[in-house]
Amino acid sequence: MTFSTTILDLPFIAPAQAQKHVTHNEALQKLDVLIQLRVLARDQFTPPPSPADSDAYIVPVNPTGVWAGETDKIAIWQANGWQFFTPNTGWLCWVDTENLYVVYRDGNWQHLHADGLQNTALLGVNATADTTNRLSTATDNVLFNHETADIRVKLNKNTDTDTASFIFQSGWTGHAEIGLSGDTDFHFKVSPDGTNWKPALTLQNDGKAANFNKSVGIGFNVPTSFWAYNNTPALFCPLGFMGSNGSYEHGLWWNGYRNSSTNWTSLNINNYTSAAGISLGNTGIKFKWQDPPTGAVPADIFLMQETVFRPASDNYANLGSASQRWKQIYAASGTINTSDGDYKTEIKGGKAKRLAEKRAAQAIKQSLIRYQFNSAIKQKGKRKARVHFGAHAQRIEKILQNEGLNPDEYGFLCKDKLDPPTQTKTEIYGLRYDELMMFILYYQ
Repeated sequence: MTFSTTILDLPFIAPAQAQKHVTHNEALQKLDVLIQLRVLARDQFTPPPSPADSDAYIVPVNPTGVWAGETDKIAIWQANGWQFFTPNTGWLCWVDTENLYVVYRDGNWQHLHADGLQNTALLGVNATADTTNRLSTATDNVLFNHETADIRVKLNKNTDTDTASFIFQSGWTGHAEIGLSGDTDFHFKVSPDGTNWKPALTLQNDGKAANFNKSVGIGFNVPTSFWAYNNTPALFCPLGFMGSNGSYEHGLWWNGYRNSSTNWTSLNINNYTSAAGISLGNTGIKFKWQDPPTGAVPADIFLMQETVFRPASDNYANLGSASQRWKQIYAASGTINTSDGDYKTEIKGGKAKRLAEKRAAQAIKQSLIRYQFNSAIKQKGKRKARVHFGAHAQRIEKILQNEGLNPDEYGFLCKDKLDPPTQTKTEIYGLRYDELMMFILYYQ
């Protein structure tokens, strides 16, 4: 003899059962919950702290607390406790937070229409579809999310001469169109009225050309000249501030086609925080830099004119840095260092300091070493790496300190910050060998 119904497990009243109303009421409570089944949510992982009587939930995967181990069951708060009901295939349930029905099948809860939209002739989402617009939606936002990694939206046309495009409208009037319009090139079109369409830009399908129908202006009215306009190369973007063509704060002006005595200029802006450019003209090639742009013509940094490549100002710019060094300099003759007496003030006196410097000079001479560069050993091996003669900057620093001298006072010892620093060093030592040799010779 069975004691409950097959599907909903409602208890039977036994023939000689006492307190039959208890069994009857228990069955009514189950029916009250399971008939027209409705739950508040199905993404509540932790039992709510203060549920109301008959509050119901679909228990999600990996629940906590007293719901642990009850995944996919119906949890109902009754008589100050949670009651759990195991669903059968085909059960329907309304979910308040999602405003939809779910169905229990294949061992879990699924959307009711998971397969019901296949081969649907018309589909309207918050809108009415028709035979022209078979898919229609009225919404402020549309989201297409990836499933695993990539995501692509495809528009496939029948033949090359057909059209696959997006049209952008305002008040149901088209004003812009992008796509494959009548061929396999990518077109950008615009229209003032949705009827008269003009091509603005065409990207050839072989990637060899971008064809503009009209001139292009950047941050300004459309200019009369452009990259390739009537076979005359020119580019105007009149927000530039270099050369003789303007003194604006930001922008680009490149007019390299002109045959005149005024400057040809090129300016690069990086997020409006700095400006760099090259000015070409009858005064030579000038390299410019300004950070931040001020609206005035930026200062020259380097100038190349005839046979001279020099900084724009005297004693102004470095060649290389502590982190970005030149590997080798080839020259027909040596460097010329400024040694004009008019630029110097001779130091006299200081007998004790001179004696300390003399001892340091002698110690530095004794500390000179023969060595190989670590990079050369790594590349060529110890037997093939060249042998060099020189000094150890850190040892020289220590010698000066041992004599009570401040290493920072001496121009032959350099210590520069690395930018960016390496994993092991934030600064690098260097020597001005010409000054170091003079220091040693001075005290011979």
